[in-house]
Amino acid sequence: MKDLAKPALENVLNDEVKFHPPKFKNLYKHWMENIRDWCISRQLWWGQRIPVYYLSDGDFVVAENIEEAVKLAQEKSKNPNLSAEDLKQDEDVLDTWASSWLWPISVFDGINNPENEDIKYYYSTSDLITAPDIIFFWVARMIIAGYEYRDEKPFENFMQLSDALFAANGSTWKISLQRQFVMIYDIVKQRDDVDKSLLIDLMEVDYDRSGEKKSFNAVISGNEKVAKMGVANKRQQQMLQ
Repeated sequence: MKDLAKPALENVLNDEVKFHPPKFKNLYKHWMENIRDWCISRQLWWGQRIPVYYLSDGDFVVAENIEEAVKLAQEKSKNPNLSAEDLKQDEDVLDTWASSWLWPISVFDGINNPENEDIKYYYSTSDLITAPDIIFFWVARMIIAGYEYRDEKPFENFMQLSDALFAANGSTWKISLQRQFVMIYDIVKQRDDVDKSLLIDLMEVDYDRSGEKKSFNAVISGNEKVAKMGVANKRQQQMLQ
């Protein structure tokens, strides 16, 4: 991973890929300079299964499909009679981020067909807008994949404009509650005929049901103890300084 991360780190520090605001470069730098090997498997029953096929003796082959796996296994075992029934595919699936780090490329079929017109026209793109809590899990890995598979950055700018909402204890609000907050807040603040003080009442009713009324009110009132801008805990705050 250190070799994979090297160009991705260099090209953020030299502003080839620009971070907005720039303070998030420190968080990125911390992760990339301390990067570890990445376990790309997950024990789930859905997703993209790892393309590893095991022989009865514990040996294995890696192949795109079962037909190719049989051929490779026959060669490796020197057993021309070996069949698909003699192989067992790994039951683990690829980690979510092991699929999504290829998204800027694979969405234009740039892995299977790297010189097609769509990938040449659209890659790299201009801006990525997302929350800072997935800088390493997604943003960094897309940059890594871009330089590894296309020797090019995936986007010009990373902008932290999509805030993640956190409770006072540093835990992330589940997505459904964040969406409720954004939806109700946007509707109310745009209505001239609605008293804006009703916004807090609306939020209180909503969060009474979820058991997080105190945390929700803190965000509405702008309590500094709650991280509105995606800083989940003291550890992250230190890295951003």
